[in-house]
Amino acid sequence: MTFASEAERSCAKDWVAQRSGVPEWGRGWLVVDGTHVPMAWRPARDGEDYLCYKGGYSMNVALVMLPNSLRIVEYVVGHPGRAQDSRVWTAGSNILRKPRLYLDEGEFVWQDGGYGHSAFTVGPYPHSAADRVDDFRRFNYWLSNTRIRAKHGIAYLKNRFQCLNGYRGNIYRSVDQVMATHTIQACIIAHTFASRYDQPDDIAELLGDVLEDGEAANLASGAALDQTTNNEAVQARQVNQANFARSQSTLTQGMSTNQLTRHRTNMALDLREEVITSLFKAKGFTFVDTTPESRRVDKSAAELELQQQQSQARLHQRAQVQHSEHQRRRQSSVRQRQAATLDPHSASDA
Repeated sequence: MTFASEAERSCAKDWVAQRSGVPEWGRGWLVVDGTHVPMAWRPARDGEDYLCYKGGYSMNVALVMLPNSLRIVEYVVGHPGRAQDSRVWTAGSNILRKPRLYLDEGEFVWQDGGYGHSAFTVGPYPHSAADRVDDFRRFNYWLSNTRIRAKHGIAYLKNRFQCLNGYRGNIYRSVDQVMATHTIQACIIAHTFASRYDQPDDIAELLGDVLEDGEAANLASGAALDQTTNNEAVQARQVNQANFARSQSTLTQGMSTNQLTRHRTNMALDLREEVITSLFKAKGFTFVDTTPESRRVDKSAAELELQQQQSQARLHQRAQVQHSEHQRRRQSSVRQRQAATLDPHSASDA
């Protein structure tokens, strides 16, 4: 398997920008999502590790793909179903490990909400926040139009290889786990190769009703793009990655773990703010219930103001308690000195 060629990059960027109606969103020309490969029965070895949130036993797989052609350009396999999506992708993604080898300055990957914060990914606001806040709900809606392509890509893969809808091998030993991983890996590679030769009718049959009119032909044309790697572009990105690694090392030198986490979170929030601002600008929308500050904490402006007021009230109450305690101790000290002055014998006896 190869990563996206220059032709595929350009086509994917144009597709996202056109579909979303936001030119800046073309910077997000990849989508990532996780999928579970169900197992027919409980693995005999470390069975509890394979128990996923859906209640069955599975293996968790992360897939990164081009939204216009659904071609898989990166995958992470080998993790049991109990592993979270974010953990799976973080553990094996070369894109996250060396981002500038794959993404140019300002580019990012669209992701699901379960992947956490990253300076190279953009995901939706939490569903609980979107249910309360109109601005978040509007952003999530437009984001889903692009992110849904990851679901289509997963269906494309699993409908071709039905074994990924229910793996029937058992896992007694570590070698069996390796075999299961290799089976999933082989399906992904074979699917990626076969999709280059799929005709519109083949794609329509595999994806059924999930495609819009004309989408099968568009997918076929996208899969037929030149996938040849441009050596000059690869070398330039290798230099970019080396420079990026040095700059990040200098920037984060001496940071504690908490400071480093805060730094990365701030970078991710800055990127998300750029993305939502560009959407509202391109669509002519007006922010009705959020501010830049409230969006960083996934709250409406009113919720943030109330939180700040409550925080100030708690601080004021704490200060009053401390002041009262100080006054009580001071008065107690004064009474003790007065008692000692009025009854020196008692003070000396004490």
